[in-house]
Amino acid sequence: MKIISLFAAGLLALGTCADNPASSSADAGRVSLRFGVNGASSSQTARQTAGTDRLVLTGANGTLVIDDLRLVVSRFRLKGDDDRSTCTGDDCDDFNAGPMFIDLPLGPTAAAVASGTIPAGTYRRVDFRVRDLDDNEENPSERAGIDSLRARILAEVRDWPRNASMMVVGTFTPTGGTAVPFRAFLRTRFDVRLELSPPLAVGRGEQRSLDVLVDPAALFRSGGNVVNPAQSSGLRDLEDHAGRGFSGHGHGSDDGSDDDHGGHGHGSDDGSGDDHGGHGRGSDD
Repeated sequence: MKIISLFAAGLLALGTCADNPASSSADAGRVSLRFGVNGASSSQTARQTAGTDRLVLTGANGTLVIDDLRLVVSRFRLKGDDDRSTCTGDDCDDFNAGPMFIDLPLGPTAAAVASGTIPAGTYRRVDFRVRDLDDNEENPSERAGIDSLRARILAEVRDWPRNASMMVVGTFTPTGGTAVPFRAFLRTRFDVRLELSPPLAVGRGEQRSLDVLVDPAALFRSGGNVVNPAQSSGLRDLEDHAGRGFSGHGHGSDDGSDDDHGGHGHGSDDGSGDDHGGHGRGSDD
């Protein structure tokens, strides 16, 4: 099982108004945020190896094995209706988590990375950013949190570069050739916006979960070939398109049995939802 490293005690819904009565338990529900791999959508092109934390993808050019995939989520927001009665104020539709260092589970089960109470309401959108940790943060408490998370990252990956936001480890075996191991850090920055359709409804006292899933076929395939991170061209392709392939699914309970909520989004360098990743800093909307 992958180890999930979190900052800020993994609490979701930290962005509510300070004096908002909806933050009380009587007016709140609870949401668990989980990250994982969307094996269902990639079943034709990627397989999750039973009993292991490994992904195997095949293409015309060879076979790609992913043994480790990690990313820094600098901010996560679950956004609801602007006019819901449980909250007032300019920013009350934002419920935040992060920053987080996520060792993505590659098997069939998503792993919880954060949970907490949020005001009852209808939530229609997920926004999150994958970034390197900001060295220019001026807020003292946020600066301390960033430094704490960086220390945790370095405790797990001692050579993690300051400007890296993702790491992928595995092997690439060209067709008819021998396996070439790789361990690549991605210096990429992108935003992902997921529209949940139908929306995720959270009632008073109800438990909901929200799964953010990566489709490995969308991330590691280029046409009929698989991406080769052992080569500089393959690494550039991953950095340029790392935001593709994310989707979001809401469930009525943590067992994932209610599959009716789902949404798909795209990585963007400006937060606009275009279907590409990028190196630019996203917008703050």
